[in-house]
Amino acid sequence: MITNRFEHPLNEKTRIYLRVESLLRQLQHSSSFSDSNQHQIFFKSIFDLLEIFEQIQLKSELAKDLEKQRQTYRAWLNVDDVDQEMLGSILRDLDGVHRELMAAERFGQSFKEDRFLSTIRQRFGLPGGSCCFDLPTLHYWLHLPLDKRMHDAEKWLSSLKH
Repeated sequence: MITNRFEHPLNEKTRIYLRVESLLRQLQHSSSFSDSNQHQIFFKSIFDLLEIFEQIQLKSELAKDLEKQRQTYRAWLNVDDVDQEMLGSILRDLDGVHRELMAAERFGQSFKEDRFLSTIRQRFGLPGGSCCFDLPTLHYWLHLPLDKRMHDAEKWLSSLKH
């Protein structure tokens, strides 16, 4: 098991990045639906991510942080005793990540456009709001074959990778 250690106090941006990382990990672990209640964790994680994406412009914050990293590494170009080949490789990787980030749709956009997720999101945040009588669509989805539910989950997770 991986344990992370951090010095406190963390700035708010770092806390947000760690929250996103934690929620992404929860999504991955709960997407197997091997336990009858894992769907609760899965959908709660999706909706928590959406809240974060709506509160801050995460994409632009990440772009700013990547640019800061690129500038830091560029300062090491042509410095004696610095492995220029390795540095060049790191800079190319950062450039590629930055291009992919800028080409990606706004984080969470596909979740907002998904009719099923939009339907259940409102009620899901209410205490006990995910009961079958409050969310018949969710109740129906939970009784679909496991492979169909896992396919849907993979589709939602893959939208986070782009």
